[in-house]
Amino acid sequence: MDNELHELLYAMPPGTDYACDLSDLDDEDIPRDRIPKLRALLGGGDDFLAYKAACILCSWADDQGFQYLRRLVLNSEPLDKGWTPHRLRGYDDTYRVILSTFIMYWARKAGEGNGDKAQKELFEPVSRIVNLSGAMSFDISPLLRWMNDGQFLEQLPFVKNHLTEILKAPEIYHWKIADCAHLLMKLDPDFVQATLAIHGRTLADFKAG
Repeated sequence: MDNELHELLYAMPPGTDYACDLSDLDDEDIPRDRIPKLRALLGGGDDFLAYKAACILCSWADDQGFQYLRRLVLNSEPLDKGWTPHRLRGYDDTYRVILSTFIMYWARKAGEGNGDKAQKELFEPVSRIVNLSGAMSFDISPLLRWMNDGQFLEQLPFVKNHLTEILKAPEIYHWKIADCAHLLMKLDPDFVQATLAIHGRTLADFKAG
């Protein structure tokens, strides 16, 4: 990656030490002059660069970035390209990053008064990510945190099915089961207890992180 691309995708504007990366910038600190260059990468022929640019744009509530990621989630075969390896476990974490980016998109849209519309647009791609997590290593923690605060509850049926799927392999998904089961205990404790019992388990077998 040349220096110009690196600056475009990673360089933080001056005075933004509060942010971990470009997606965390406050609205007033977003470098608007980069938006056309980032949009150009969406059709530039390099899938990785397009993904990186789309994540930044989507996190800034840019509709072109959002639509690119939405198509990527809904129209592509399950992604396992190693674009975003998990920092500790090494598995591909791309979908969790996209899920987090979708929620940033919603949060900025909500701040503009367009949260309900954005949430409807997010329903299908977020549902697919939740379903994919039932058979892949990445977790759905960004969604669970917001559901814990009473948002995105339309995803409840998909998260319940997610718990049912990952309970089939507790030796692989132990930490995911813990996160999901403890969240669902606040929303539907009877379901959690009955589902765990089918597998001879209780909530005490999955301590919250």
